[in-house]
Amino acid sequence: MLRRTFLRDGTLVLGTLPLIGAIGEGATVAVNDSNNEGIPRLRIGLVTDLHYADKDPGGTRYYRESIPKFEECIQKFNDEKLDLTIELGDFVDAAEEVETEIDYLKTLDEIYSKFSGDRHYVLGNHCVWTLTKEQ
Repeated sequence: MLRRTFLRDGTLVLGTLPLIGAIGEGATVAVNDSNNEGIPRLRIGLVTDLHYADKDPGGTRYYRESIPKFEECIQKFNDEKLDLTIELGDFVDAAEEVETEIDYLKTLDEIYSKFSGDRHYVLGNHCVWTLTKEQ
């Protein structure tokens, strides 16, 4: 694939992603791939800003609702047979105790482990509010 084609099509996809949520469930993004017939596709699922915590809602955050939404997300990723998924940060919200945040991570990782492909993690600022990167 030419660099120019990759940049053009990649920009089209990235520019369209914010619209998918407005379109609704089952939305897809089509890229002109007439020059790429026969090339295998890599299907990636992205998850971000779950902010899970076992605490009451605060403002616009409904921390406990992250669990059923994440379960639904992972089921959809498996149904769609994605190759890999990336969690883009802020997996958990801050807790007062390190042990509590570790429990939050274990709860989410139990769900995330049900994804049938490769899983990757990126740390967000809330992920290291109480925890260190090493933890």
